[in-house]
Amino acid sequence: MKNRKVVLKKPFEVELITEEFDVNNLKPMDVAIKTKYSLISAGTELACYTGNAPWFSLPGTPGYCNMGEVIAVGKDVKDFKKGDLVYSSNGHMEYHVYDSSNLNDILVKTPAGLKLDEGCFGRMGAISFTGLRVSRIDLGDFVGVAGLGIIGNFAAQLAQMQGGTVIAMDINEKRIEIAKQCGIKHVVNMQDKDAMKKKVMEITGGAGVSTFIEATGMSEVIPPILPIVAQYGEIILLGTPRAEFQGDLTAIFKSVHNGGTSHKFIGAHARTIPFQPDPFMKHSHIKNLKNTFELLKENRLVVKPMLTHTMRPEDAKKAYEGLKNSKDEYIAVIYDWTK
Repeated sequence: MKNRKVVLKKPFEVELITEEFDVNNLKPMDVAIKTKYSLISAGTELACYTGNAPWFSLPGTPGYCNMGEVIAVGKDVKDFKKGDLVYSSNGHMEYHVYDSSNLNDILVKTPAGLKLDEGCFGRMGAISFTGLRVSRIDLGDFVGVAGLGIIGNFAAQLAQMQGGTVIAMDINEKRIEIAKQCGIKHVVNMQDKDAMKKKVMEITGGAGVSTFIEATGMSEVIPPILPIVAQYGEIILLGTPRAEFQGDLTAIFKSVHNGGTSHKFIGAHARTIPFQPDPFMKHSHIKNLKNTFELLKENRLVVKPMLTHTMRPEDAKKAYEGLKNSKDEYIAVIYDWTK
């Protein structure tokens, strides 16, 4: 059968290729999957698209948020069968084979009733969960979140579920409006740093936030937010730092060192916690993923306002260019492989 696949050939060059796919020679633990929808992970995939991801080999197929249906299984596969709806970390391609014995990757059955297009957001929710898992957010805490793309928006929603009074912020009015539609009560434009600080202090009664989740990946965001982080507060680095930043690091070091602030920086990469469930650990990435599916299914985690574009994989170039250059219009983009 013919298999369509999105391929990044070199920086800024993407095309949809077609190649043969053989489903008849599966290894004993292989699972063959037909993709229904796949979500573009904007931060990671734009780094690949622009040539700023040294770990990504060009040419290559990006992506890791894939919803599909099992079409065949190897002779030793016990946990999956033909017709199962599954979420996998495979890239943007119509058909793929997954080695179900590989515990360093993701293949999970999705719960009945979960919308397939919304299920694509599972991995993004699991990543956002990590910011909460490494934090010390308690009921009634003030929590700041910078960056209202998918990861930051989900982190803000989850922090509210955990009992925090969340103050979410961005410089993009479209993303600010979408965050409000997703149920975030306090949303602030952080373009004007003085106005942002004034609003945060007003909401917190002058206390500042005890937890600040940085979800932009832009290191330049850190210095301006230090004054709104309370004494002994924590700054969670959820967004992967990518852009170069030049400035005086002394203020940042002082915020950690000085007794008047004693801030703590905590990394929140998805691999900060165990990937697979571990009987000696409370949380895992797979657990976070399954938690996300349940929250999406129950409509407790709101995703619809963020889903700005459903596109055919033939329009991959338009999708990446939109995410790169029109951030006020493109928030979340999924490929529809059913057409």
